[in-house]
Amino acid sequence: MATLVSTLLLSRDVFESQANVIIKQLIKQTPLDFQRLMVSPPLLLAANLIPSVFGTDWSIEYGNASNGYLFRNIPRLYANGTCNCTVSTNFHEPLTVVSPGLILPGLVIGCLPMDGLRVSTLECFFSSNCANTIFSYLQYYTSPDKSYPVNFTLPGVLPLFLDPLNKSIPSQLSSTTLIGAIIDELFIENFRSKMGNIVRNMPTKIYNQNESSFPDNDPPDPTRIRCPASMGPEPIISIPIDADMSDSVEKRIQFRVRHASTDFPATVIAHQDHKIAALKLCLIEHMGMPFPSKDGKCKILMIWNKPDLLRDELLSAYGENELEIDQRFVGGSIDHLKLGEYGLQNGDFLMFTVTFPQLLRASSNPIT
Repeated sequence: MATLVSTLLLSRDVFESQANVIIKQLIKQTPLDFQRLMVSPPLLLAANLIPSVFGTDWSIEYGNASNGYLFRNIPRLYANGTCNCTVSTNFHEPLTVVSPGLILPGLVIGCLPMDGLRVSTLECFFSSNCANTIFSYLQYYTSPDKSYPVNFTLPGVLPLFLDPLNKSIPSQLSSTTLIGAIIDELFIENFRSKMGNIVRNMPTKIYNQNESSFPDNDPPDPTRIRCPASMGPEPIISIPIDADMSDSVEKRIQFRVRHASTDFPATVIAHQDHKIAALKLCLIEHMGMPFPSKDGKCKILMIWNKPDLLRDELLSAYGENELEIDQRFVGGSIDHLKLGEYGLQNGDFLMFTVTFPQLLRASSNPIT
């Protein structure tokens, strides 16, 4: 089975394209693998002359004193006695209730139960009368020696009850579709795959308290995350200009950002003199995480097609938060730089990540 493994950061279009190819291969290959598994057991049973518990391939002939109570396996005859199960297991005939001579529509018996099942249909189970007939005569065939009972009476209360299948339910299959064809398709009419961002499709849980009032030790709850990416078109983050900044249009820059984990996208409008720290603060706030924004830590992972820019490295740990810092998510070494100094320009594409001490603490706690 194909798998999708890549050391590269894939775009959404490339990921969906490769995933769809894998899904199509899975849909095509799974029924074929299942069909191969279904072929071997009947062949092994037939080749080794192992009798069916239902006596559909062999019947037992019991001996008496004259032959030393020898008993023999006699092959079952089909097609009016013209063929038997030693020649082939492909013979079958309609399933009937012998004594009253009732024929159950769509149901067939063969040398092996699976052979009869595959060429049967579900027609009988669309009728409550037909299904009730089966349940009425269940005791008729339960004698250990497979002989028919002499004084059989229909039960007053059925041992089982089955609601008939509903013909009004839309389906590509009819009541006369062979069960073997349904089995080969794994009882699946249509495969449907739906690609989508996990966070965007998460249900939202609203608590009766402000986002800023969550306690520091509040465990993360993914269903409580309200990411702007799930609330409509791509948002625009406009960072306010400070009083000492030039209002020249040439100083303004516009670029796109995307969060590496949640796929949160946004367009940022900023000033060349804004510092990286101000950009990070806006990114943390616009992520809409259910923790105080002041606790968030942000790291610039990369600027597309600009591999030579300074890396956002972890600053030295500090104080009581030393154990809460995770080098995979936390930067800080470029926070003092202005956007223009760092090299951000119009049309750039920036990838970032955000984490909170609450998340890191929760992920480090063992589950008991």
